[in-house]
Amino acid sequence: STTVNLLPGSDVTCTISNDDAAPTLTLTKTLINDNGGDLSIADFDVSINDNEIVNGAVNTVKSNESIKISELALPGYTVGTWSCVDSTGLTASLPTAGLATNESITLAPGSIVECSISNDDIAPTLVLNKTVVNDDGGDKVAADFDISIDSNEVASGSINAVMANTGILISEIT
Repeated sequence: STTVNLLPGSDVTCTISNDDAAPTLTLTKTLINDNGGDLSIADFDVSINDNEIVNGAVNTVKSNESIKISELALPGYTVGTWSCVDSTGLTASLPTAGLATNESITLAPGSIVECSISNDDIAPTLVLNKTVVNDDGGDKVAADFDISIDSNEVASGSINAVMANTGILISEIT
């Protein structure tokens, strides 16, 4: 889009250079601690090609090469659910839902890819088993005793979700 006026007899050479634009990749972690979990985002390492990166930072990567995205899985939390989008639309084959740890992706030149990773704390479970010993003439059975977790009656042997990292009151009424 440039106009050039050449004089008679001029000998002009124009060189036009194009450079590929490196794609960028951002990995952003979200953490849900709704069951008493006490870890923070900093406890979960996210990495590109096995190199730990800063959560939410824009990273310049090579185009047309396989790139491994992953996170450190920690006990007590779900494995990360990943969703990636390219705001430029240049890279079409990206994880859009589900697990992507150790997933390999290849980005087109100029792509701007953002991947969000979500982990959720897993509620611990507590089972109360009531045992009755009638070796001295008693006639009670387990159902005759009310057992409770945090003042909520539960059935003997049932699996009960509770909050992590909090005091839990277990009791019985005879």
